[in-house]
Amino acid sequence: MGKSVELAKKVYDRVKRKLISTACFEFREMEDILNNHGFSGQFWSLKFDIEAARKNYPTIEKSKLSSLEKRLNFRLPPSYALYLCEIANGGIGGWSSLIYPLSQEEIPVDDDLVVENFPRLEVHDPPTEITELDVWEEKHRTGRGLVLSEIDNGDDVFIVCKGDLPGSVWWWHYSNSRYVPLAADFLSFLIKNLLHTEKMVDVILKNLAGHN
Repeated sequence: MGKSVELAKKVYDRVKRKLISTACFEFREMEDILNNHGFSGQFWSLKFDIEAARKNYPTIEKSKLSSLEKRLNFRLPPSYALYLCEIANGGIGGWSSLIYPLSQEEIPVDDDLVVENFPRLEVHDPPTEITELDVWEEKHRTGRGLVLSEIDNGDDVFIVCKGDLPGSVWWWHYSNSRYVPLAADFLSFLIKNLLHTEKMVDVILKNLAGHN
């Protein structure tokens, strides 16, 4: 896990610097570049990361995690806890949206951020990177998950915190009423998203550098 968090932090810092460097470009010209280079329709998701990269999402002290977990009434998955303590508390790296910061205030967590007793985690058009489909398919699961981000049309991305497959990250596909697996753990989810973001930013920088 140590090597994973080191890699995630390295990728996170590198991609954040690149995102910040796009500040001199107009959104419209960046969108046009992506549409013309194989990323048609994806700028709206990149825009979340561009805006989040310009803000500060400080990490959480390890001493505060236990009180947060008491409020949530479940333990945070190790991969996600490492992210909160050593990389950031929210911001860039979400899947088509920013990652929600986890509130540190001494108030009850908003119930809307908790997925309770999700009925069935099913595979529906799964990403090819996931190799454990024979284990994850068609198994009834109950537990609790924490929403990491919201996407348009009622879709959520959440991490399983209690129950089967703890630590795995899923997409609730609202229109199809399906749970879609995204990654086996949070850091894998983060790195995958950051690398995809980096590909888009590199295309923008290559094509717009020196234009402004």
